[in-house]
Amino acid sequence: MREISKLSQEQRMLLMMASRMLDYPDDEVRGVLQEWEVRIDEYIPSLMQQLMMRKALQALLAMRPIDWQETYVETFDYSEKTSLYVTSHELGDSRERGVALLELKYMVEAAGFTQLSAELSDYIPMLFEYCAVVPDGDLDDTLVHRLALVTRQIRSHLEDDHLYAGVFDLLLQFVFGATWGSEDVEDPGYRRESADLEPLPYPLLYQ
Repeated sequence: MREISKLSQEQRMLLMMASRMLDYPDDEVRGVLQEWEVRIDEYIPSLMQQLMMRKALQALLAMRPIDWQETYVETFDYSEKTSLYVTSHELGDSRERGVALLELKYMVEAAGFTQLSAELSDYIPMLFEYCAVVPDGDLDDTLVHRLALVTRQIRSHLEDDHLYAGVFDLLLQFVFGATWGSEDVEDPGYRRESADLEPLPYPLLYQ
């Protein structure tokens, strides 16, 4: 039997925020982040987390919209190493990835979810949002572990002063910090041809 991951309310809020911060920065996303910046102390009680989150939010909101969007596309769309798709990191462009995406699609439907986003079924911001809202007892360690590894992988390819580095630092320090072993830390890329494709709970993009 699989172990069950339990996330605190603070961790769930960080995941929800990260989900929006890593989504394409259109006007709607910008508006949500602006509200969060003003009311951050209402959402996150920890002073350390507040400071790190406010810094990450301010870095994004200080950008001109066009520059923000260009940075987003260059970072997440044009680089395989910082792609926002789980199976891209796990399986690359192999045939197995197509099978994995189909299985994930079927899992979404079998769980009764309808994906509202036009993104592929392994879009990381959707996974973060799912983890933020799924009840305790329904979130197993396999999903958390996969997200931890991919989050670490992406961060390892961002410079410390990168626009999005703060988002991943928050996740690694306060959400995923204790979910991988020493072997995984040494090999953040892990086994691209042997991803765990067992059934997982999977998110929709809630609006």
